[in-house]
Amino acid sequence: MGFLYHFTFFSSCLAFFCAIAQIGHSKPSEKRSIVAWEFFIVGSFLIHYPYVHSPLFVKFPYLYSFHLPILLWLGPLLSRSLLLFMEEDIPKYLSSPLHYLPGLISIFLYLPLFLESPEEKIRIAQNYIRPFPYNWGPFISILHLGIYIILTIRFLFRDFRFRKFLETKSLRIVILLLLGSCLPALGGVLISFGNVDVGYFVTYFFLSLLIPCILILQLRYPTLFEDVKQIIREERKYKTSQLGKLSLEQIRADLKELFEIKKIYLDDQISLSSVSEELKISKHQLSEYMNTQENRSFSEFVNEFRLDHSILLMKEKSDWPVLKIAFESGFQSKSAFHDAFKKRFKLSPSEYKRKKISV
Repeated sequence: MGFLYHFTFFSSCLAFFCAIAQIGHSKPSEKRSIVAWEFFIVGSFLIHYPYVHSPLFVKFPYLYSFHLPILLWLGPLLSRSLLLFMEEDIPKYLSSPLHYLPGLISIFLYLPLFLESPEEKIRIAQNYIRPFPYNWGPFISILHLGIYIILTIRFLFRDFRFRKFLETKSLRIVILLLLGSCLPALGGVLISFGNVDVGYFVTYFFLSLLIPCILILQLRYPTLFEDVKQIIREERKYKTSQLGKLSLEQIRADLKELFEIKKIYLDDQISLSSVSEELKISKHQLSEYMNTQENRSFSEFVNEFRLDHSILLMKEKSDWPVLKIAFESGFQSKSAFHDAFKKRFKLSPSEYKRKKISV
């Protein structure tokens, strides 16, 4: 009983504990039920290694190889739970019940092995004797899981810009975690081609490593998947954006020149159309830029500059009446100036001038 025996036993217990925690959660949901099944399947797969290598197997060998057919259900469940968590519309090619058919077929294929005598099962396990198609069972089961993980990654992150992966730590962690889930497939290949000892070690080691890694990440980054969900939403918006391949930095620089240097906000006839013409973009693109990059509407953006200018005039031209300050700051009426001013400073222009400027 070496390192791998204890490691797989430890990780399988963790997986079963996580499954129970999901089932007993105070807020049950479809997502939690699916995640519970995922942990149960992984735990069942991992417990098979210490089971076969313990004295219990000689006394009770009836569960030999039960882990391979059920692993074929993990891929579809994993894809479904990830898409549900990310609040994505599940595509037809990932939602069909036919995805669970390989697991059922595998049970029938393994039925002769399950019905073997206890002595024969012990002999097969101890000598690694597996007639076709059972010798390809580990490879097919693990490869099946890897294919679903890759399909899910492709679907979730199909619209992402490469620089987003470089910039976002949470995104890199999730991608590495999902790709790491494919590593046990290497062990399945080695087992199927005769390198049984190394193959079993690779498969069970990486699958066992996955469970504590998931738990550590949940503790270290409790909002990890929520962050990724938000990034996915932003990237979806970017794909449908009218900004397209426009340089946001260039738009920002041009706006800075227009508003901070040329002070076009002082023109009371300024409009979304006139500014978009100056920037050589459409008014729809400018409106989207304001909403997504500046987090405000065009009129709010303009009024910010006008209000800053009005404060400057109050200090420099303390004898000017409020109406003149409003017009000189670009507002078309005293009421528009009053409403915008009070919304930002929680005081009317007259009150602000009396309390702040006079002092």
